Amino acid sequence: MIDEMKNLKDKNIDYALLPYDGQFNMGPEEMSKAAKLINAKHVIPIHGISRKPSEIKLDNLLILNPKERIELIKSKTIY
Repeated sequence: MIDEMKNLKDKNIDYALLPYDGQFNMGPEEMSKAAKLINAKHVIPIHGISRKPSEIKLDNLLILNPKERIELIKSKTIY
């Protein structure tokens, strides 16, 4: 997690893809704190194959199953 993440809170982010594995990326607790700072509508954990998503305590957590996909569309708003 980096301090600049708090600057994203007012950007009205729909999806935040946050890396977590606790080794090379944030652990579940740190990722949860980062997600709350960013305040995205949905949080999708990435790079946490060796971890259980149940370790992440967020109401807006979105877990994608294998072969499941979502389409992200670029916003017309430029930050």
